[in-house]
Order: sequence, then C-alpha cells, then structure tokens
Amino acid sequence: MNKKHKDVHPDPEERQGVIPQSLVTQPPRLKLAHHDRTQRDGGLIANERRQVTLVLSPRKLALTLALVVLCLLLGHVITQSVKIYYGYNTLGGIIPEFDLNSENNIPTWYSSSALLLASALLAMIALVKLQWQETYARHWVVLAVIFLFLSMDEAASIHEKGSELALLIMPSLVDFGYLSRYLYFAWVVFGVPFVLLFSLAYLRFLIHLPAKTRSLFVLAGIIYVGGALGVEMLGARDFYLYGEGRPLVHSMLILWEEGFEMFGIVIFIYALTSYLGFRSSSYLWPSFLVLGLSQPGTIQRRLVLVVSEIRSGE
Repeated sequence: MNKKHKDVHPDPEERQGVIPQSLVTQPPRLKLAHHDRTQRDGGLIANERRQVTLVLSPRKLALTLALVVLCLLLGHVITQSVKIYYGYNTLGGIIPEFDLNSENNIPTWYSSSALLLASALLAMIALVKLQWQETYARHWVVLAVIFLFLSMDEAASIHEKGSELALLIMPSLVDFGYLSRYLYFAWVVFGVPFVLLFSLAYLRFLIHLPAKTRSLFVLAGIIYVGGALGVEMLGARDFYLYGEGRPLVHSMLILWEEGFEMFGIVIFIYALTSYLGFRSSSYLWPSFLVLGLSQPGTIQRRLVLVVSEIRSGE
C-alpha cells in the first residue's frame, strides 16, 4: 500500500521519526516528568532529564484570543471617542497606543504575534506532512510562508508600499481616474487578483480537508479578506471623498476593518489547533508535537506541546 495514504493506525515503530516513542504514552495533562539520575564513579547526575508537557485546548485558546481582541477593540472605541469628542490627541500617550490605525502600538503587536502564531502552527503541520510525504504537504509550507509574511507586513506595513508601486508602474490608471474612490488605496489593485488566484490554486487543497476544518478555513478567510480588502475599499472611498472630515466614520471603518482581520485570525488559529488534534478512521494525527530544546551537558530539557483531541460533538 502506498505510504502516502494509510487506512490503519501506524505501528509504534513507524511513528518513530515523527514523534518520539517515549512521548506517545504521555497523559494529556500538565506534568513534570521524573528526574532520571545515575551514579557514575561515586558522583551524582551522570544524566538528568526534565520534561514539560503543555496541554493546549483549541476552544480555550480561541476564547482567550477573542477576549483579547474585544479588549483591543473596546480600547480603540474609548480612546477615539475621547479624541473626537473631548479634543485630546494623545492623553499622555494612551490614545496612540490603542489606535487601530496607528503603527508600533499594542494592537499592532498583537496582530503581528497572532499571525506569527498561525505561521508557526502551519509550519508544525507542514513538517509532519512532509515527513509523511502527503500530497498537499507543500501547500502547508506555502501557507506558513504567507502568514509569516503577513506577520512581517503587520509590523512593518509592507503592503502600503504596494500603493506607491501601483502608482509607479501604472501611471495611466491615475491619469484616467481609475485609482479613485474604492481603489484610492492602490495596493488593492494587487491584493484582489492575488486573493482570486490563491483561491483557485487552493481549491482542491480545501476540498481534501476534513469538513469541519474546511468550513473553518473558509469562514476565517471570508472574514479576514472582508476586512483587509472589503472594508479597506470602503475606507478608501470615504477618505477620497471626505478626507479627514468625518473622523467618527473613519474611526468606525477602521474598527470594522481591524476587527474582521483579528477575528478571522482567531478562527483560523482555532481551525489549525483543532486540526492538529483531529483523528479519523483513515488517518492518525500525532497528538504530540515536540518543539524541542536540548542543552548540551548532563541536563536535557524538552518542551512538548499537546493538542487536545476533538471530542465528538465539539
């Protein structure tokens, strides 16, 4: 039978190389493993091992991230209300720290970190898929790279350079007035075709996923792209027509845009962590992913991430 598609659970020896056998039987709870010590030449500690097992619940993680997002959105509403109605521009530096339309602040740090977490989870899946030589392993690798770029973009605002590039290579669009209203933020000229091509390229990849994972991926993508492109284009139109003359409307559009993006990533992270614990009759997904940290000498430390399995009906 082809190694790529196994209909039975692999033997313990076959699992070695993907997940260390010593970890497979570990119970899913926070645990400090026993210390292994041996005597040598009358001395103590020829070998000492420490192992930490961390249980990760996809649902609890998603709820925690959603709560953080709600706090950030609420912080934006409060600080922008103070700025608009009471005339405070900084309020001791608090207002810029919660402005969703600013850079180098708390919301930017969170968004970049969440995207980086999604990239790390995708990389974990990709590594195991590559070891199993799965058909769509490279699709997972590409996804990990894309989300790593999105994390960098969130911190460095790389996409805004796309507007300058569009104006540089397509000046005729400006001359004929095409880059106005909804396309006033010209980077969407590149963003929309990329999303369409990406969707077509990943259509078969989505179809092969489990039903729950596929639904969550699609939902997360619609919400994220709806904010990143859809609400962004509405904001571009408002800015083109009124400039900064409607600060309340502009602030609310920013709230919807960033809120959609943040909640889209929360759903995507939930989908990934749930997929990591997914089991079906035709495929056994390892519950233990070794992030691994080994230190030379007599002490060896390992950090093991355990992803909770999906219960039926969860």
